[in-house]
Amino acid sequence: MSPHEAASETVSASVALRLAGVDVQAELTVPAGAVAPGAVLPVLHMLSAVVGQDAEARLEAVGRRVSCRAGCGACCRQLVPVTEVEARHLADLVASLPPPRRDAVLARFEASVARLAEAGLLETLRKPDSVPRSEREAVGLAYFEQGIPCPFLEDESCSIHEERPLICREYLVSSDPALCSDPGGGRVEGVILPVHLSKLLARLPDPGATAPSPRVALPLILEFVATHPDQLPRRPGPEWVDALFGLLQA
Repeated sequence: MSPHEAASETVSASVALRLAGVDVQAELTVPAGAVAPGAVLPVLHMLSAVVGQDAEARLEAVGRRVSCRAGCGACCRQLVPVTEVEARHLADLVASLPPPRRDAVLARFEASVARLAEAGLLETLRKPDSVPRSEREAVGLAYFEQGIPCPFLEDESCSIHEERPLICREYLVSSDPALCSDPGGGRVEGVILPVHLSKLLARLPDPGATAPSPRVALPLILEFVATHPDQLPRRPGPEWVDALFGLLQA
């Protein structure tokens, strides 16, 4: 959401819904005016927390637990595809950082792109939709082998944890975190979630479309935003919330 959109008048409402078997009651506040779909990211972040907490409770009920912790950054070297909505949100976030920190983050983005070019992966990742589904796992493993840390990774922890992409929030494991350094080894025990909000967000800009909007590899979000005009639709915030809830109920 751009600064002028964030400054618009807001509308608040109490909502109650059932998400993945959990009753959710919350007070939602969204811009009243026409905004991009990124305006509902805080709503999605809240719902993602509900899904994650329920998953943790279910694991604990059978004597297991989510093993992801701050300082365990192996998953932050995986290929992370984000929606265009989140790509633009994160690009705005980088631009809003104070100069010293922004410069450091920008340098890490540049280093990541350079590493991808050296590894021969850059052009492939610039056109992810051209990669056949049967080859996507191999591309992901080739990416992981480069050991390229997420540009937002600092001291093996996410420096934008509160604003991290939905797909990052949905990657949870119950196995030993040390096993995450070998994602192709078949020993990582992922936590199965009843709903993936990242997939719903990919459909949100055009809920009636037959295919979700394309994803962007996280290290390429700044390049993507700089080279692709923002053509995301603008609607009043309450309409985006209605569209989101419609997808949740579909």
